[in-house]
Amino acid sequence: MPSAAPSITRRRALSATFCGEDLPDCTKDWTDGFTSVTCSHDSPCFVTPDCKCSNDPCDACPLGSTCQNDPALSDHDPIRPTMCIDIECGSCSHDGTNCCKKVGDARGMPNILNLDGLGGTQCSIQNKYFAALGGDMSGNLCNGADLHLTSVPAGCGCIPSALEECAYDPGEQTEDSKCFICDADDLIKDNAQCKGCEECLLSCNSCVDSVSMFDPFIEAGTCCIGGTGDCESGSAHDINTNAHCCFEHMDSNDSSCRASCAKKCTKLNDGEMTSAAFAAAVMEE
Repeated sequence: MPSAAPSITRRRALSATFCGEDLPDCTKDWTDGFTSVTCSHDSPCFVTPDCKCSNDPCDACPLGSTCQNDPALSDHDPIRPTMCIDIECGSCSHDGTNCCKKVGDARGMPNILNLDGLGGTQCSIQNKYFAALGGDMSGNLCNGADLHLTSVPAGCGCIPSALEECAYDPGEQTEDSKCFICDADDLIKDNAQCKGCEECLLSCNSCVDSVSMFDPFIEAGTCCIGGTGDCESGSAHDINTNAHCCFEHMDSNDSSCRASCAKKCTKLNDGEMTSAAFAAAVMEE
């Protein structure tokens, strides 16, 4: 527990908030006459979308968001690193179209705008467009890939709170916050927000330092090391040129190496404190 409570930032909320003047005070024990919840420093409570209090921060996540509540995914708070992340944020195709669309309460499905052509190919994990997602993984990112976030990207989610509904404004999204998973194009363009990702991947294979294109339409097993044998340097089959082949080569040597860089392969962002830190700050005010 820090000696001084961290500052609490009030966020501009998404228009879809419901409590209004009926916002419950989840900094203290709460009841609606049917359900009672004990709220304390050791057992923090959070405002839910139906204007109640709950000890489970995932209950605070608004419709269309997914709850990241696995301590293994965060470097910040090993106790309750909870974040509510918009289902449509994270992965995008080359032109910035999000790979996933919201369906129902908290489910995502492949974005129909990406189903044809290269966009759909990029959004399929097995085609190795996303820098640290691959190896033995397959399917679409909408199936629920771990996000490994340590803070909430702008306009893409919120932190459960004892004082207000968990809400966010998608209008605050930037290109990098909406597409926060580092991909092949980020490495090719030398995106500064993916520098840590690149450095981590270099430990798997140095080919990542020279890739200049992404072409997933390479016949299986034909990727090669440029300048050796019949492999032409600079060709689409050269692992030092084609990011797809570079990642495929990494996975063929050690399918776990690239995946081990997942925490490094999300774009840097200012973010917000985790829900446990927020709740603790509220209790100490």
